[in-house]
Formats: sequence, structure tokens, C-alpha cells
Amino acid sequence: MIYTLNKPKPIIIRLVELIVYYFVGLLLANAFEIQFSGDVEVQEWEFYVSIFCLFVVLAVPGVVYRYQWLDSGK
Repeated sequence: MIYTLNKPKPIIIRLVELIVYYFVGLLLANAFEIQFSGDVEVQEWEFYVSIFCLFVVLAVPGVVYRYQWLDSGK
């Protein structure tokens, strides 16, 4: 269900969304890996930390658009 908010989302909600989207991305990646190779390669914690950092870096254009471009007209 999609609905509009009367006020901006708090930062904690945005952080929870970031974590949820990260894990959804990991689940999709695991599903593709199982489909194409038959099993999932076991990874250490360093892999998941570096992938999370990459996920955050790739989110920067959305942050720039939301907080610098849209809010600059106010």
C-alpha cells in the first residue's frame, strides 16, 4: 500500500529502510547465485561489510537528489 506522508520521514525510518533494502538485495543475489551455480559460496564478515559500504555509496545520488536538489528551491 502506498500512501503520502504529511511530514518528512524521521531519519530512523530512513535508516531502517536502508537496512531492509540491503537484506532484500542480499536475498536476491543469493537467489540468483543458487539459480545459476547451484549453491552459495560461503563468505566471511568482511565481504558483507564491504558490500554494505558499496550499497551506501551507490545510494549517494538519491541522497543528493533528495536533500540537495529538491530542497534547494526552498
